[in-house]
Amino acid sequence: MRARRVPIVLALLAILPLDPGVARSFPPFIVGFAPGDAKIGQAEQRVIAAAVNSYRDAQPDAALRVGGHADRVGSEEFNQRLSCARAEAVRTALMASRVPAGRIILEGYGEQRPSSDTTDGVAHPANRRVEIELIPWPAQIYRAGPCR
Repeated sequence: MRARRVPIVLALLAILPLDPGVARSFPPFIVGFAPGDAKIGQAEQRVIAAAVNSYRDAQPDAALRVGGHADRVGSEEFNQRLSCARAEAVRTALMASRVPAGRIILEGYGEQRPSSDTTDGVAHPANRRVEIELIPWPAQIYRAGPCR
């Protein structure tokens, strides 16, 4: 089994007041993907639309963290690139729905943060995803990663 690397916190910007119930009431929206693919299907478009609506309703001073993930099929490098491609595809869809690009924080985790822990070579559908989360603006934690 490969060693897991924890994302490194690079900076924490000043925290502005945000209704504490906003982040808790905003569920992470999960966009699923086919193995080895970063294409968004119709069902996933509906998930993204729901995330956009919740973003608009929840807090005008908020941002969306878009975190790409991959399963453990393929090399770590391939899965890192794939997770970034998935996050980028979701970001493009969010921007097409008029979410400002500056309010979308892109992160790619590769196979490092599985939803379901598996061994190498196991294609678990829950791990092929992008999570869309509401976060305060401008108080995000930036993580190291090649998606920025």
